[in-house]
Amino acid sequence: MTKLRLIVSAPTWNHVIYGYDNLGDLDGVIRVLKEKRRCSSLSEIDYSVLLRSLLKLGKANQASGVLEDMAISKTPPTARNVTSILQELSKQGKLDELIDLFARWKSSIKMDTWAYNSAISALAKHNPERVMSLIEEMKKTNLALNAFTYAAWMEALITQGQLDAALNLLPTMRSNGVWPGFPNYSILIKGFQKEGRIDDMIQFFKTIPKRSDAMIYASILDVLFKSNRSDAALEIWKGITKNQIPPSAQVAQVMLNGCRDHRLLKEAREVFSVIEPDYQHMMTLAQILGADGLIEEAETIFHKIPPSDRAIEACTIMLNIYANHPGYSTPAYRLFEEMQSTIPADLIAWGSLFRVCGVNGDLASLQRYHLQFKKDLKPDVALMGILAASYNKCGDSAMGQQLFEEIPSDLQNTSAWNGHLASQSDQKSVLDLFHAMQKKAVIPDENTFRIVITALSKSGDLEMATKMFDKMKVQFPDADPHDDLSLQIRSRADDAKSIKTLLYERNVLTNPLHPSTWICILEMYRRMEQYDLLEETFKLARCPTSEMWSALLNALADDGRITQCLHWLNEMHKIGKQPSPQDWVALLMACKNSGSLVNGNKVEIMIKQSGSLLNKWINTSLLRMYAKCGDMNNAARIFDAVPSDHRDDAMYVAMMDGYAKNRQVQKAVEIFQSISHPNSQSIATLLNAFSHSGRIDDALEVVHTMEARYGIVPTSWHYNAVVDCLARANRLDEAEALSRKHHRDDVTLGTILSACRIHKDIPRAEKIFEEIRKTNLTP
Repeated sequence: MTKLRLIVSAPTWNHVIYGYDNLGDLDGVIRVLKEKRRCSSLSEIDYSVLLRSLLKLGKANQASGVLEDMAISKTPPTARNVTSILQELSKQGKLDELIDLFARWKSSIKMDTWAYNSAISALAKHNPERVMSLIEEMKKTNLALNAFTYAAWMEALITQGQLDAALNLLPTMRSNGVWPGFPNYSILIKGFQKEGRIDDMIQFFKTIPKRSDAMIYASILDVLFKSNRSDAALEIWKGITKNQIPPSAQVAQVMLNGCRDHRLLKEAREVFSVIEPDYQHMMTLAQILGADGLIEEAETIFHKIPPSDRAIEACTIMLNIYANHPGYSTPAYRLFEEMQSTIPADLIAWGSLFRVCGVNGDLASLQRYHLQFKKDLKPDVALMGILAASYNKCGDSAMGQQLFEEIPSDLQNTSAWNGHLASQSDQKSVLDLFHAMQKKAVIPDENTFRIVITALSKSGDLEMATKMFDKMKVQFPDADPHDDLSLQIRSRADDAKSIKTLLYERNVLTNPLHPSTWICILEMYRRMEQYDLLEETFKLARCPTSEMWSALLNALADDGRITQCLHWLNEMHKIGKQPSPQDWVALLMACKNSGSLVNGNKVEIMIKQSGSLLNKWINTSLLRMYAKCGDMNNAARIFDAVPSDHRDDAMYVAMMDGYAKNRQVQKAVEIFQSISHPNSQSIATLLNAFSHSGRIDDALEVVHTMEARYGIVPTSWHYNAVVDCLARANRLDEAEALSRKHHRDDVTLGTILSACRIHKDIPRAEKIFEEIRKTNLTP
């Protein structure tokens, strides 16, 4: 065996050691080094590999022990060895141990600039005084300060509130022959952000030479978006494209992330149009489209990624888009099944699928997928919380509670409880859980109080909401004295006077409110029908979100203020904002209700100009608007433009109803005949069409044969339509006979009474009134 050891060359030992290191097998590395040590001493490379293996596993303390072993061997530790451990201790936040390690070795090892940099960088935010002393040590030992040393020095000064002193280091660097780079400029940019000097930061950015460094652009754009200065970020982006500086993938991603966080759809499209998008860019744009309700366009972007290149992350993002919008369970389930056939879903993807079931209230699918999941995987705590919340949203609160209780008690932390609280559907459940949370000694955080207070406010229990708010202030005294929740509570109480006072006290131009608070205030003015105040208050918002624009447009549209809606739509267009599909639907409904065909035409033109793809809701709303205004040619144009496999039941019903109300019953019949699988609503619409046109025999035939033909049992909805048809024709005996085949409700008896009045059948009317009196129905 000894001879075998002697013929093993150093390169061979190294290959074996590196092999175990690359596999992450620390035990293998140690075993081989022990074997080597029996026949020869370990080299500096051997110790470096051992240190690297230990540090990969976060074993910084054991790595420090290796240095001691090296010190008594023939291979003393180097500054590089110490530096590697310093960096790991910095990652772990073990600053005291870092200081001790550096002090232990700096007397016996000549530390280089990088060793000092590692210590200085770790201490910059937490011990700026120590940083200054280390820099003085470097100067005394004639160690060169490089750009990274200066960056840590700058960060230490900024931590002490000395941004101007940090800025003065730039000329010092240049005079010492050190050219400032990204680390220095990035630290200074964040220093401006920390002190809230955003305008000064923008001016400083303009003085930076060689701004073509993509990292610097990415840094300032990120800070601007996080400081709610999307306007300035967009100006810088325009400068990049104007100067024909090729935007890097990183800068483009920061821009798209900012557009996503600020709901800037138009700007996101512009960014996307001038870059060579990668997979990450495409999925970020899909998220932006999904947030604005443009699900079909998000799907188009998603499907541009070849199936072979779709990572599980892309599929999960698409599932999350579906999970945020009720009504898209079918494509979500299809996508998940397709994904499962090629890429086994991870826990995050399963969580997204369960959320889809929850948002659609699809208990049957949730139970089916839950059973499928349990066969192959075991949920973690986060997924258990999602499952519990999904069952709650599907109405099975007992199962939701059972799943939550299955989470180990030591893992039922505040965050888990908050998720469970937020999924409850009523105030009592929220309060009961809140008290149960306290009994189990789980400490509520600010978010817990916000969930409870919001639930109380929405339910109208403003007294309890106020008490809970006061309690939150006691536990979290550092909260904003003009907290958004206080404004929300007051707006729920329609306390307009105190709201106005608080808005001016808060100075909302410099201290923005949370969007949800703005929306509560706007809704308050809507309830009070104070539309002038609503618009005046909206103007105070510095950067309204898409949700705030929706609250404004929906309020005005609901009151039929179409002219004001068109004005604000133009204002949105000026700043590059686009209405969501729901906003267009609300405006089209206002045009329909007012019978304003001219404004309806204007809205359709604006929809097309906005570049938004017409989705099913917009198409159906356009169709209904034109039908209500009597323009069936345009209604038919909208209907015919949608491929038959993309038409949903609502669109068929809207077209049938439009034809029926515009006395084109035969065309309504033709539309019905083109439906492959008529549902209960489409049959009721057909019966109403027959009723209003006097086609009694056709109506009777449909109601008597619908169960055999379509598998749909007639309900009072269907019978009432035929009763109305018979009553209109003064066939009251038949109408009464048919009405007795089902439960006679208010609508049934009201229909017959109306016919008695028209046809002057007093005895029958008296008999109906007697029946109403006996059954306590409303006449």
